[in-house]
Amino acid sequence: KALSLIPTEGELGCEMISLKASIQANSGDKSGALKTMEDGWQHFKNQLYCTELGYDLAGVYQEIGRRAEAAQVAAQLLKLNPQDATAQNFLGYLWAEEGQNLPQAQQLIEAALKQRPDDAYIQDSMAWVLYRQGQFEQAFEHMEQALAAAPDDPILNEHMGDILSALGLKQKALDYYLKASLKAVKPLELEKKIDAIR
Repeated sequence: KALSLIPTEGELGCEMISLKASIQANSGDKSGALKTMEDGWQHFKNQLYCTELGYDLAGVYQEIGRRAEAAQVAAQLLKLNPQDATAQNFLGYLWAEEGQNLPQAQQLIEAALKQRPDDAYIQDSMAWVLYRQGQFEQAFEHMEQALAAAPDDPILNEHMGDILSALGLKQKALDYYLKASLKAVKPLELEKKIDAIR
């Protein structure tokens, strides 16, 4: 109720919408939080000071499988700031995940990597877009760098397993799948990969 008294204008209005969505999500009202973010993004999507709301919305869209809408938000974020490494990486990775626009996805991720060469998740994105294009040895090199910085991340470990499997190194792949399974985001999919090797 207190937040509703704040006008939805300017930076304070943007922060109010983000806070309201956070309260709704933490209270279990996921659909209400999404609606708040969507309405807020429509209002603020042309404002550089409100990009965090865009990132939050794109992340939720990605999480619930609405990838096309996540890509639209990421494209708008890039329009606001074409040199934004986070947006470059986000959109590039989304396209790589979908197997779409792979040359363009690689260009975006390369641009992000030039700005943040030590970022584990951008290295992972580069590995993944190369993997999607069948360049498994180059993908392996980037995946090694990613895991050196974030060795316990389950998604990174699963990606390394996929790359090693594509290289024909099934037993090494199994080690990474098993490590990923300790904190798996999608355990059933991972179990299938493990069972296929065992």
